Amino acid sequence: MLDVDQYKTLEGTFIRLEKLKPEDAALVYEWRISESGAFMNQPEGYSLASQQHWMQNRPASEINYMIICKSSGNKVGMIAIVNISDQDKNAEVGRLLLAPVYLKKSNPYGLEALKLCCNLVLNEWHFNKINGNV
Repeated sequence: MLDVDQYKTLEGTFIRLEKLKPEDAALVYEWRISESGAFMNQPEGYSLASQQHWMQNRPASEINYMIICKSSGNKVGMIAIVNISDQDKNAEVGRLLLAPVYLKKSNPYGLEALKLCCNLVLNEWHFNKINGNV
């Protein structure tokens, strides 16, 4: 069985992906209620407490990452690899969310985060398929 805990950090040219931590809940909550999260599914009564609960109860079949700009150290977004199936050799990359300040600025954050996640799934885990919701 694939041990996803060994993939807590991924390094890129411009960003680093680090596994989400409970203390990131407030920041993720702010992004999700902003224009950045306008098209993300949000349960009825979505709140900071529900975001914290959600983050603390993620299954072992997913990895949720914080996107960190390497030059500034700022947390600029999040991305996840979910529905990881070692048996079927597939996974889903999604939950890409950037901080609102980066929505209308040219930056490499989202693209490089996708590239790092796809590289992990296809080239390190040797899975055959990546799914995604757009």
